[in-house]
Amino acid sequence: MLKMSKKLLLSMCGVAMLGVAGCTGPISAEQDGIQLQDYPQVTVTGYWLQQNIRVQQPVATRVGNGQLHVVIPVRTHTDYDLSLDYQFTYLDKNGVQVEQPGWQYVRVPRKGMAQIEGTSMTPGDDFRVLIRYRK
Repeated sequence: MLKMSKKLLLSMCGVAMLGVAGCTGPISAEQDGIQLQDYPQVTVTGYWLQQNIRVQQPVATRVGNGQLHVVIPVRTHTDYDLSLDYQFTYLDKNGVQVEQPGWQYVRVPRKGMAQIEGTSMTPGDDFRVLIRYRK
């Protein structure tokens, strides 16, 4: 009977090894319709916002006398409109802050999109933007 148990155990291990060999890796979860990426220049003030809005890639262009104009599409999947405030910070080539205009308001419609926009007053080389929930 002990020999029978060993044979049974060995055959069960063989079947288990075949099952494992057929696996190719983790199974991906279904992704959001818009590719999720991190844009380190865009930050939010809390995890609630992180879960309820999606930002697309910022588009920065030069206007006027070298000012930086930035447009960032923002989308929400909530069942209600979101009121957000955002604040740009413009930086020079060394990463030193050269300008920080005040907070601006944007309303993002339920399950919709809006744009955050900002233009520096002086020539800048980079930007950061902070988004917060407007209470």
